Amino acid sequence: MVTSFWITILVIVIGLILVTLPDQEKRVFSFNKDHGPSLQDLLGLILIVLSWCFMLFKIVLKRKMVLKSIGTRNTLLITMMIGAGGVLIFGGLQVEENLILWIGILFSVLGYSILLIPAFRKS
Repeated sequence: MVTSFWITILVIVIGLILVTLPDQEKRVFSFNKDHGPSLQDLLGLILIVLSWCFMLFKIVLKRKMVLKSIGTRNTLLITMMIGAGGVLIFGGLQVEENLILWIGILFSVLGYSILLIPAFRKS
């Protein structure tokens, strides 16, 4: 794997640590009555989203290698799994159900992990 892969993973881990650390700060904004980021959480979310954007850019940039590695059909299925994960995350936040939220996160993380491996390989 290339260095940019490991740097991206490190930034995500730092973002996750910031999000999971306990805090007593006021929310910057709220998604619903249970979810809303404090300033610390917001910084962690920004790191995670920036890393996600970089990973998405790499996947699109190396889409031919991704398709060659895992096949068109599997890529379509994984993309659908990521889409379903996004819907579950959004739905879980809307109905304030943590189980739905975590299932959506799991679908998304698994899907992106599978696409990332060929996208970050050296050509």
